[in-house]
Amino acid sequence: IAACTRASCCSVCWLAAYRAVPEHVNSAANMSQPLRESSARRMSEDLHAPVCSDLDWHDVKTCLFAQPGDHLRELAKCMNLAQHYYQELKTIVGNSGRKFAEIAAAYFDNKPFDGYVKLSERRSMLRRRLQTSDFVPGRPFSHSTVKHLRTLEYSGNDASHAGNGLSPDQKPAIVDAMFAIAQQLAAPLLGNRLGQCPQ
Repeated sequence: IAACTRASCCSVCWLAAYRAVPEHVNSAANMSQPLRESSARRMSEDLHAPVCSDLDWHDVKTCLFAQPGDHLRELAKCMNLAQHYYQELKTIVGNSGRKFAEIAAAYFDNKPFDGYVKLSERRSMLRRRLQTSDFVPGRPFSHSTVKHLRTLEYSGNDASHAGNGLSPDQKPAIVDAMFAIAQQLAAPLLGNRLGQCPQ
């Protein structure tokens, strides 16, 4: 499946694409079982709502899930988990953001995401690519991208600590950082229908 012409009504597309993937691929996502359908929960109803709209988030998430290749599909799964548990489990929001950052960084560096590489090291590699404009063909990024990856890395660390860990008012920054990166990847496929992401 390539670009979806109307991603905002694509829960059926999400489920159809999900079922088309071998079960061993679907079960690879951790933090409980991956959701079997696109979450319809509204993050905008939370006391600490993100800047990105529910509709734009859904459009981008669904678009990435419909693309070939594991990286973009796994990014969409991370977005789906963060959305689904946004109002009740801030730890999953933080950990989903961290996993999203690891996969996105690997994607921009044209590396597999199944091996362990410190996210800080991956960000350093991306900064070096920025300095020389040595982008993987079709996968450009900006200084803002690296900044968003750092936000997700640090928030994910907070979410993994015992005690207070991640605070609820950190959730919007996590989701908006995820959206900013996801929007960059989906924009060529969705055109100009999306609102502007935070910089």
